[in-house]
Amino acid sequence: MSEENPYEDSQHAVWQDPTEYDMQKHGPPYLPTKLASDQRVEVQGWLTKQAAYYDVGPRVIPSEGSPYDLLCYLLAGLRTLNMLHQTAHWQTRGGHFYGDHQLFERLYEESQPAIDGVAERLIGLSGDSGKVSLCEQAPLIAKMVQVVHQGDPDPAPDAEKLVKISLWAETLFIGALTTGKKKLDEAGALTEGLDDLLQGIASTHETFVYLLKQRADAGASGGYTYDRR
Repeated sequence: MSEENPYEDSQHAVWQDPTEYDMQKHGPPYLPTKLASDQRVEVQGWLTKQAAYYDVGPRVIPSEGSPYDLLCYLLAGLRTLNMLHQTAHWQTRGGHFYGDHQLFERLYEESQPAIDGVAERLIGLSGDSGKVSLCEQAPLIAKMVQVVHQGDPDPAPDAEKLVKISLWAETLFIGALTTGKKKLDEAGALTEGLDDLLQGIASTHETFVYLLKQRADAGASGGYTYDRR
């Protein structure tokens, strides 16, 4: 327990008085900062099945190109996710508004450091600041938005669809990240520092998949089912 806040535990979860807790007002009772080992195995197994069924990696990673092109695509993917989650944060509505509002806020805020990390590494390795420019990135982001929305974007989706879109986008990104890492390694461009950076990004986005999948699975029953581990 923290001396400053007796309701905060070592997992960085803040507990409400059960007699005053309102799911609609306070949102999910607990959002894990990091996944437990069994949760990570669950996510990785689910992602493997999704990747095999939908062939997600090649959808957003070019079959040819330099290692810097791969990093450009991964950077564009991160920026697309960031904007997607922030837009969902603004657009969500309905009975679970507050919890969804908080969840999407967490996703877009925690995705920002990875954007900076990949952009800075891309410039450092390539020596070309133009690689992160809007002229270079905007067409890639536009392509990814089309893939995420499967060519049929809805300007005002309902809360359940927002969750499913974000989950699908995260699944695509992790598949692309896995494909991208393999290609970088084959090209001899996966330095230890870059590998460490990308592995940390994968871990963060696997956590996002877990949270979104829990929320999506709970949609049919009308309640959250985040566990408290």
